[in-house]
Amino acid sequence: MMLGEGSLEYSFIEDDIRKLHENDRKLMMLVITFAVIAVVISCMGLFGLSLFDIHLRYREIGLRKINGAKVVDIFSLIMKKYFYTLAVAFVAGSALAYISIENYMESYAHRVSLTVWMFLVSGILVSVIVFITLYWQTNKAARINPAEVIKSE
Repeated sequence: MMLGEGSLEYSFIEDDIRKLHENDRKLMMLVITFAVIAVVISCMGLFGLSLFDIHLRYREIGLRKINGAKVVDIFSLIMKKYFYTLAVAFVAGSALAYISIENYMESYAHRVSLTVWMFLVSGILVSVIVFITLYWQTNKAARINPAEVIKSE
């Protein structure tokens, strides 16, 4: 072959890098999809559990309202149980996530440092999701007519 014969093959470095990370991008989308499905299923489970728990406590809520409890008192009584459980789960989950991420990132030369605010933001986000999931049932229970509850039981 003489100089100047043949065809020139070229590619952009961005395209080469994109091809290298295509499998990672697909895996990321798969993980995000399953994470969203897990959050939806856990919200449905939390809603069902709260529906069952609050329904069992209607008589207690009615008696508390007869004795002068306000809507805010009933609301805090019901939500307190779930947020204590959430706090314990947050501490255990954050510790487990920190250890898992550190072990996973151990083999990489360049790593992202884990900071507390990452875990706090996720905890606040989960707290908001829990609050939104429980708000409707708790609000309904806090506004029940105590006379109807006591009469029906």
